[in-house]
Amino acid sequence: MRNHNIQITPCRASFEDLLSGLTETGIYSHLRLILTKNNNRELGQKYLMICRSGFAKVKLLDIEYCENQICMALQDTCTGMIKNVHLDVNDPAFRFLLISWDDILTLAKTANAKTLNNNDLLEFDY
Repeated sequence: MRNHNIQITPCRASFEDLLSGLTETGIYSHLRLILTKNNNRELGQKYLMICRSGFAKVKLLDIEYCENQICMALQDTCTGMIKNVHLDVNDPAFRFLLISWDDILTLAKTANAKTLNNNDLLEFDY
């Protein structure tokens, strides 16, 4: 028989525990949601936000950690709308990824430089 009066409280992680658990095999590896090659993680950076329902270009305005919640203030760069997104650090479900916009631009420029010569005109077959 189960005792329904028992309250289960989730594990409270300190900020240091959270940081040490962000490795590929760490307990919080599911929180590795900001992907960047340039290692620039200052506020104000732009990211491609990818979630199950779609994607958008966003700007990271603020991020904080309190009581097992990561709260991010994200601004849609097209609409200017700001939304606070809360993530429970103990919930491993996929919510979204943020991919550095600067990295995407660098990748696109590199790919285009290899395939197109700036002096050539594009030719289309109709």
